Amino acid sequence: MNGKQMTLVETTRFIEQTIIEIQQNPEEQISQMKFLLELLSHENILIVQMVILALAELFIDIAPLYKIDKNAHQDKLQKFIKKEEKLVVGYELSLLNYYEQFVNSVTTFIKVVKQEKFQQTCFTCLCKLLGTLFHFNCTRMIAQYVTFGILNENVSDQCKDCVKYILQNKQHSIHELKIHILIFIQKIFQTKSEKELPDDFIEILRYVVIDTKYLPKNVDKEIKDKKRDLKKKKREFFSQKEKDKKKQKDNKEQIAMKRKILKEVQQDKEEAQADIDKVTIAKHNGSILAKLFYIYFKIIKSDTLSKFYNQALDGILQYVHLINVDLIQNLLLVLVNAGKQLRKKQNKLNALSILDSRLQTVYTLTQIIDGPGQVFSMDDKETTAQLYTCLLDIANKKLEVQCEKLILQLLDSTFIMKRHFSQEAVGSFIKILAVIAVQQNNNQKFQYCLLFALKLLIQKYNKSQKMLEEDNIGYGLYCYDQIRDDPASTNALNSSIYEELNQIRKSTKDAKFQSLINKILKQEQLPQHLQAKRIQDLY
Repeated sequence: MNGKQMTLVETTRFIEQTIIEIQQNPEEQISQMKFLLELLSHENILIVQMVILALAELFIDIAPLYKIDKNAHQDKLQKFIKKEEKLVVGYELSLLNYYEQFVNSVTTFIKVVKQEKFQQTCFTCLCKLLGTLFHFNCTRMIAQYVTFGILNENVSDQCKDCVKYILQNKQHSIHELKIHILIFIQKIFQTKSEKELPDDFIEILRYVVIDTKYLPKNVDKEIKDKKRDLKKKKREFFSQKEKDKKKQKDNKEQIAMKRKILKEVQQDKEEAQADIDKVTIAKHNGSILAKLFYIYFKIIKSDTLSKFYNQALDGILQYVHLINVDLIQNLLLVLVNAGKQLRKKQNKLNALSILDSRLQTVYTLTQIIDGPGQVFSMDDKETTAQLYTCLLDIANKKLEVQCEKLILQLLDSTFIMKRHFSQEAVGSFIKILAVIAVQQNNNQKFQYCLLFALKLLIQKYNKSQKMLEEDNIGYGLYCYDQIRDDPASTNALNSSIYEELNQIRKSTKDAKFQSLINKILKQEQLPQHLQAKRIQDLY
């Protein structure tokens, strides 16, 4: 057969006929695959594209649901085996050889042929193979091309979709492929500059799904418990057997009981042996988490502020409950240091955009400390101080909506929903919030939320009520020091917010504002419909 001498119609008909014959009887017709592979060198690029897509569908249809061990199959053919087995081994070897040739041809086309539509066809083929034959051979090579294809603008979207599909697939057989993809993502992040990467590149990692039943720490404990139970049942069984020897005969009930116990022991033994798969899954899950947090740590500890910084923080919050306790402690230290470094960069560059990342860092810290980090009983003084310095640096600045939401969330989680803080620290927050509120005349939604926060804080922390007095001013060493970064040492309780509240009251005629400010100054209760609301609910 010389496909190069046939017309386009004849070639199309030949491809269809050959595909049908192989699908109907793959064991006997597999040799016809070589004629289809020869067409990959055809001078007509449309025919080549047609063959690529047709072969991809064919391999998906006839490939087995397991990986073929090429060396083991070749060794079998050297030995004396049954005719039926020899036919199966020969067929699988031929199939694997043709599949490897096909994958190598497609990857070579990607390197050599730069035509946009042809590239899209090649990547469509690889994405189909990876998403369907993830259990078969050549997956590592295909995963490499698909993962690096994310950097190619022409095929970026389909490669992203394929990678996301693999990462969120819950099948345990796909775990090894997930690790390969994460290794390639890690390699891309290490070798490429951030400008070369898509803006949502790190966001892809959040599609990783991990079966929480099979984490290394849980599986180890479960295996130990089962082994202990198995030994206990064996001891009980053989101890009873020794006692029974002393009796002359066993009645039917005792014999039935013995058989039941022996059967249970055997089942437990089989389950214990089956746990090998659980260990493998747990090992893969551990590797996946290690790769994820390596990338996240790399971003957070970068000398320059990465454009993926906030994405990394979101990812950390998503997976932090799955990692071991020691790593959580290290993570908290890294985040605290990152927050300090970000403030230095903001002061040096005078860049308000960094403020969003600082607030995200504080939010991540509070979520971890209140969540999986509770085992350490950590003092969140450092976190509170970082939130305070963020508020200090906001003065006279116009904020993004995201920053405003984060501030309100942090006020809720830090002061309203948690235990009591020192009255001195709370006084500092009340003072700085009042100062910021005055500057928000053009942003009344945020201003009203800040006033609501002031009301809740003053209501919860009684000592701060004296800050509502117009003449509450300290002198000398007891004077309010607004420069200090530590909220516990500013003497803010010796200051007044009356002037700030009065200034806001004069600047607006809104009855809602007037009512809330009067309730703050007169220390009256909030209306019933507001008492159960959080600060962020009003935004």
